Amino acid sequence: MLCLRGSFGIETAEQEGGPDSLKWQKSTKVGPAETSKNCKCFCFSPSGDMLAWCNGEAVHIADSSSDFSKPSASVSAARTSFMAFSPLGSTLATWEVYAVKQGQTEAKHNLNLWDAKTGKHIAGFTQKKASAWQPQWTKDEALCYLRSPNNEIVVYKDGDFTAVDKRLSIAKLVSFSASPGNVGGRGQEKAYPVACFVPGHKGGPGFGKMYNYPNFNAEKDVIANKSFFNADMMDVEWSHDGRQALLLSQAEVDKSGESYYGKMQLHYINNSGDTAMVELSKNGPVYSISWNPTRPEFCVVYGFMPAKATVFNSKCDKVFDYGTGSRNMALYNPQGNLLLLGGFGNLRGNVEIWSEKERKEVAKFDAPDSTDVRWSPSGKFLMTSTCAPRLRVGNGFRVYHYSSALLHEHLLGEGKDELWEVAWRNEQNCPDFNVSYAKVQGIQPKHAQASKVAYVPPSMRNKVKPGFDKGLQNVLKMLSEDEPAQNAKASSDEKPLSKAAQKNKKRKEAKAKAATGGGEQAQAQSQATSASTAAGPPADNEKALRKLNQRLQQIQELKQKQKEGKPLEINQLEKLKSEQEVLKKIQELKLGA
Repeated sequence: MLCLRGSFGIETAEQEGGPDSLKWQKSTKVGPAETSKNCKCFCFSPSGDMLAWCNGEAVHIADSSSDFSKPSASVSAARTSFMAFSPLGSTLATWEVYAVKQGQTEAKHNLNLWDAKTGKHIAGFTQKKASAWQPQWTKDEALCYLRSPNNEIVVYKDGDFTAVDKRLSIAKLVSFSASPGNVGGRGQEKAYPVACFVPGHKGGPGFGKMYNYPNFNAEKDVIANKSFFNADMMDVEWSHDGRQALLLSQAEVDKSGESYYGKMQLHYINNSGDTAMVELSKNGPVYSISWNPTRPEFCVVYGFMPAKATVFNSKCDKVFDYGTGSRNMALYNPQGNLLLLGGFGNLRGNVEIWSEKERKEVAKFDAPDSTDVRWSPSGKFLMTSTCAPRLRVGNGFRVYHYSSALLHEHLLGEGKDELWEVAWRNEQNCPDFNVSYAKVQGIQPKHAQASKVAYVPPSMRNKVKPGFDKGLQNVLKMLSEDEPAQNAKASSDEKPLSKAAQKNKKRKEAKAKAATGGGEQAQAQSQATSASTAAGPPADNEKALRKLNQRLQQIQELKQKQKEGKPLEINQLEKLKSEQEVLKKIQELKLGA
């Protein structure tokens, strides 16, 4: 089942024959607030048996016993902007924008906890920033972490919010992330790790520190410590078992001027005190990090376009290289047997589906104009959506089978309604399945996909002889930075040698024949000479062509940024002016061969 939120209210769409069916029903309305145009947010409980939503007047909670059509509880929190269930679904947390009403000295609590079954108020807190509003529970709900107004990490135990159980006070703390799991560590039956970020001060390094509850002495109880320079923020990605984490440090401004995204570094840290830097083989930003939900491996998408995608193990060793491509996202399905590599946002929406067991591509297709993509709980289906305010044209969603077949398409009429959010209903204990490479039968899209005709620069249009454009495309493709996946590299040992290698091979063959064949020496030398003459441009020309093509790709990326309204620096504007010169040199070098 999928839940939709938009200017029409709340709707659901579901499969006709259960979670594995390939047939979908039309959307239906949900709850008494189905016509409200002020539905600010909704969420399913982790088990999927409850649905909560805010219609601008109150927060309603419904359960699956009534197909979510009749609220079982309501909460008076009309201004709610965000909400989330606790891991076991016992508590609903709601957050409202912090505001002080006229005549009051301070605002009322804007972060509130409610009993999910009855709607009874449990506790209230003040949390001014939306970026860190959500309480962080452990999976067993034994602990709940919150950030206090005086910048401490406070811990509540066993659902008792009347008194603080533990406090972690760290000077200049910027952010923290609590492990969702309870793991063993340092002689303890259970340990609950938490990672904290402290930025650098007066030229000093920043730190990513890990602690284990309940040992919260800021100086003595650090179990792992990773330092890094030039970092203003730190994101944390925990492994499925909660023992390991990846720390992505980022500076908002890259002083070297290499990256628009700012300086980024990826670090590894675990509950045993081990730390390491994840060595990435291509310069550029880190776009996406995804842990495999069933084994200690993670995939990173990184580097200037075309971006690389690499899988690492828990020792930060490379396990598999997916090569390069137009991508900025990595996403494992819940079963961990399929990996999505995609390019969304300012990219065209290409999707690659890979089998993690065989490291083999299962399917490849385009999902243009997608603003969000999510795996179904069963791991067999993929939902892509186009939502406002990111895009106000073509709002709707599509459901694909992992083999690339389109199964369901729901598009809103232009100028009628807007779609704001789409999410799968959570399900527990979905079984594993064997990946099939056969494409299932689907439906035809209502609107034709965008043309895949290769882009030709304006200066080259109408100037190429008929039949030569295909050859030019092949040359540009050959000289591009694209790299095949690791298994494709291994299977391409028989690909043509470089021009210099061909020349050396012919000479060796001729020498060998001269030593053994005697009278064949002259003929062998003649063949070697003719082969080297016909081999094409020397190696120096190849290097020059590669560099020119790389510069041409950079120019195209800058033109795209300029088209999107992003500001360019002086050196980048100068690079744009050199496009005609670069194209001319590429043509001269190739035609001169």
